[in-house]
Amino acid sequence: MSSSTRNRTLISGGLALVAFLVFSPALRGGFVNFDDPVYVTKNARVLAGLTWSNVRWAFGNFDAGFWHPLTWLSYLLDAECYGKRAFGFHLTNLCLHSANTALLFLVWEKMTRAPRRSACVALLFALHPLHVESVAWIADRKDLLSTLFWLLSLLAYAGYVAPAETAACQRSTRYLLSLFFFAGGLLSKSSVVTLPLVLLLLDGWPLQRFWGTASDPRQTLKRFRELAFEKLPFFAGSLLCGWLTIVAEKKVGAVAPAGAFPMLGRLENAVVSCVVYLRQTVWPSGLAAYYPYEPARPAWAVAGALVLLVAACAVAVRMRRTHPYVFVGWFWYLVTLLPVIGLIQIGGHAHADRYTYVPLMGIFAALIWVLAGLDESWRMPRIAWIGSAAAIAIALAAGTIRQIGYWRDSEQLFRHTLAVTRRNAFAEYSLGCALHDAGRIDQAIPHYHAALQMAPDNVEVLDNLAAALAAQGNTSEAMAASRRALEIDPDDAAANYHLANGLAATGGTPLAVGYYTKAIQRKPDFLEAVVNLGDALFAARQFAAATNWYYRALTIDSNCVDAYENLGVILVMDGRVEQGMAMFGRAIQLAPDEPDPHFNLGHTLAGQGRWPEAVREFREVLRINPNDPVAAMFCPAWGKIAPRLWNGRKACALNPTLTRRRSGWGK
Repeated sequence: MSSSTRNRTLISGGLALVAFLVFSPALRGGFVNFDDPVYVTKNARVLAGLTWSNVRWAFGNFDAGFWHPLTWLSYLLDAECYGKRAFGFHLTNLCLHSANTALLFLVWEKMTRAPRRSACVALLFALHPLHVESVAWIADRKDLLSTLFWLLSLLAYAGYVAPAETAACQRSTRYLLSLFFFAGGLLSKSSVVTLPLVLLLLDGWPLQRFWGTASDPRQTLKRFRELAFEKLPFFAGSLLCGWLTIVAEKKVGAVAPAGAFPMLGRLENAVVSCVVYLRQTVWPSGLAAYYPYEPARPAWAVAGALVLLVAACAVAVRMRRTHPYVFVGWFWYLVTLLPVIGLIQIGGHAHADRYTYVPLMGIFAALIWVLAGLDESWRMPRIAWIGSAAAIAIALAAGTIRQIGYWRDSEQLFRHTLAVTRRNAFAEYSLGCALHDAGRIDQAIPHYHAALQMAPDNVEVLDNLAAALAAQGNTSEAMAASRRALEIDPDDAAANYHLANGLAATGGTPLAVGYYTKAIQRKPDFLEAVVNLGDALFAARQFAAATNWYYRALTIDSNCVDAYENLGVILVMDGRVEQGMAMFGRAIQLAPDEPDPHFNLGHTLAGQGRWPEAVREFREVLRINPNDPVAAMFCPAWGKIAPRLWNGRKACALNPTLTRRRSGWGK
């Protein structure tokens, strides 16, 4: 190994280690309720792990509004290795960021032969707080993975164009390898579509493929056309992937309608966001998980941002020959922001920290090369530059570690988001969901109401409010919230489900059946609605129909405890005792600390005269719930065995339907 190769290896490894250590606090974080349920925690496919069926699903679905099969495969692999533990998913994100840091150094060093400057670019990339969202958020795996392929494609492309003495077959291999990695990026996230334009920028500098090749502008233009033609396969891949992305986003309703976000407003937001990202790069404070879209921005803010951007573009164009790194770095930033700047509005946010993961590479490169030029002009003492660089690195690392702390869990994340943003309905709603999931419903409801004040027609907030009110026992208010949601969207599955729960709980079972059915029509794999429809039919004594729905629930989730338990009740009542007890046994296997399956099995055993086995099950009930009076009646204690057995036999004889079943109404 040559000394230069050894040095490159040591520097890239050191940079990767620094990135890993600084971002390592993310390993202590858990899942958050911001898209993590879509990608992992409530995605049955992902949680099932890496199977051939799931591999086919990864390549054929548009879930989450994207077509990114390699991203899905990475989640499937994590689930296969780590199960439901968040640590493993965070570890993969962290390793990807470390690898991206090392690759960024190798790419710039290969193109420029300037190892110290390239290392500084990679160090800024490794430490910047704006990248916390991409690394600490499990659901943003697509940015990390697509960037890995982006950088690998650049590295292969640099090998393709750099050595003039390389054999033609070797150059062709490197070109195909670059195209292969580009395809991998497209299969990870569609924003990689801008890579062909970035390659054209790099052809100008630092690869020197058309700038300065001829003094005649016509020759330069001709050379540019040749280089653009060379990248036709890249452009074709970009067009295809862009079309697939738009189809996917429209399929899940993520593309906002034109009326909700007028084009003029989108342009204003795009202009301001470009400047906001630069401000956050220089002074990364007030970073949040979600920045709400502002429909009306002050004219002075838009005008000022536009003037600044136009002036920056003019300066970059003017300096393209004398300081080409300024031109390339600036337009790298603008070009790579294009897919995510909001001209096609996805979701309801104005901008997002994760969108800077690739664009800031250009800004960092331009900045470092400008500072290096100043060093040559000013000839400042090396210790001054080293001290300044160390201070900046320490400040960035401290800011990153602090920002990672906010991503520990959903409550911390959205409390911080509310503290640094204004009128943020999404953050209010998400904080309400976090408190709701933690069982702190009294604290969650005010946040749902706050979200509704800002977004009164948000069906999702109304659905969660209905669920929270139902859990409190406020059935009438819960039903009112569901009816309001159905006025806005009559086909909303959750609203139909919650209204059906309210009707079932207040004696309106026949009406509840209709609403459950509609919820299932809109969402065929709606497990809770399927189970509760079975419960409603059970309450109406339509046992055969209820049985069909419970079996359907098991096709959705083979570990559904409610379905096994309630099927057991029906089977016992129908005289198929052994089959019923098998159902109770399966429910106990899945939920050993749930009292009702133990009670049901114990009661059925008692009815069969199998008292020792029955008593064992009733003791389990008392272990879980010591205050259960019926179970206590069956258990012998203090030497009074016979009377208790007699009472148990009498209870079985007088009430053969004493068996309990669980109902999901009000969940």
